Amino acid sequence: MILNRHHHRPSKEWSNAMSDQSTAGRVRSRSWRLRAAAVSFAVLAVTAAACSSSDKTSTSSGSSSNSAAVAADPSLPKLKVGFINQEAGSAGTYPENKAAATAAVDYINKELGGIEKHEIELDSCATDGTVATSQKCAQQMVNDKVTFVTGGLDNNMQAWYSILDPAKIPVIGGVPVAGADFNAANASFFVGGGATTYPGLAQYIIQFMPNVKKVGVLANDSPGAASALPLVEKPLRAKGIQVTDVKVPASQTDWLAPFASVKDNDAIAVLVGSANCISLAKARQTQQSDVPMVSVSACYSQATIDGAGADGLNGWVVNQNFDDPQGDSPDAKTYQDTMHRYAGANANLSGFAPVVFNDFVTLHTNVLKPLGFAGATSDAIVAKVKDTAGGKVFMGPNYACGKPDAPFKAICNYNSHWFQIKDGKLTDPTEYVDLTPTIKLANT
Repeated sequence: MILNRHHHRPSKEWSNAMSDQSTAGRVRSRSWRLRAAAVSFAVLAVTAAACSSSDKTSTSSGSSSNSAAVAADPSLPKLKVGFINQEAGSAGTYPENKAAATAAVDYINKELGGIEKHEIELDSCATDGTVATSQKCAQQMVNDKVTFVTGGLDNNMQAWYSILDPAKIPVIGGVPVAGADFNAANASFFVGGGATTYPGLAQYIIQFMPNVKKVGVLANDSPGAASALPLVEKPLRAKGIQVTDVKVPASQTDWLAPFASVKDNDAIAVLVGSANCISLAKARQTQQSDVPMVSVSACYSQATIDGAGADGLNGWVVNQNFDDPQGDSPDAKTYQDTMHRYAGANANLSGFAPVVFNDFVTLHTNVLKPLGFAGATSDAIVAKVKDTAGGKVFMGPNYACGKPDAPFKAICNYNSHWFQIKDGKLTDPTEYVDLTPTIKLANT
């Protein structure tokens, strides 16, 4: 199902760059029986989209930075909200998420009036990529009696539930990374994370590159990437496309040989970390190849643009769940201005920071503000979030939680769109596309 029809379809220039391939029809639904998802996405560098192509026609779901600010009253009782984020250890650190959470709460409290003049109080806890610290943070949330927990990104989010669930503390927002997250009974996520990232690569090839017959897949050689591969390969094979995958250690710095092994395919799907994207881009340039590259969002950040060189990523297609956080839509401008005011002029606007910021503003607009301070109990918040009428994700498409026919219980948003990198910018956004049919193919 195509959602936002105000988005432009890929331009003629883009279509030519993609080997003159025209837009295909929608992927048709088929009867299915979805198996329980048991996919673990340990390599979070290739998970959900944190930034996306701009939607210039979207309406702002938060107050513009130019609107008259209305501050909450710090003397009134506060709504305590938990925030857990991975900020230490070798498995990945995401300090930009904490900065975005703090900026979003400051914005809500100082400019949006809080919740009927009551402030949100952020109760933060940092993990280090181990199960023990994830459990410790979950226990902190119970001890501090938070109303709900929202996440930045934590490798071991699945370790929260056995501690939070008995205390009836829901998880609302964050980046779901494993099968346990997708189907958690007491969780709701406004982004699909790994559930939509990988099928989104297949969807783009199927829908926008109908002449492709052979696809090479470059992936990190890790348990997480191995679990993600079927979500890309099964939908492609179901459409009669030949798929060959090559697994490369994340520590490998020379990607000439891996790229050479797949460059003769009609397209290449990329499931690697951001540092590998730089090496891969250089290998492609060295071999003077123009094979289309369809990538996870890890390959778009200022660091990868700078590392790959001015033209290194030109023409690459990137799958995203949101509008471009550094674009010029009203919501994106609000995000940029707010982060600069509360997180500093040099705040990192990419990574998973937009996901965290979006979660807080989406919750305030669609859930907390309508309920009011007295009504914002854990049970009432869950009921409001799971209202199938849904709402609009800040800087993104519409969401709807709790639909009985959804592929996963906890995922509220199955929409993605794609853009092309050109001169270090996101260009030519497609429409948002509902990935549900492709997700079903990936999980049959």
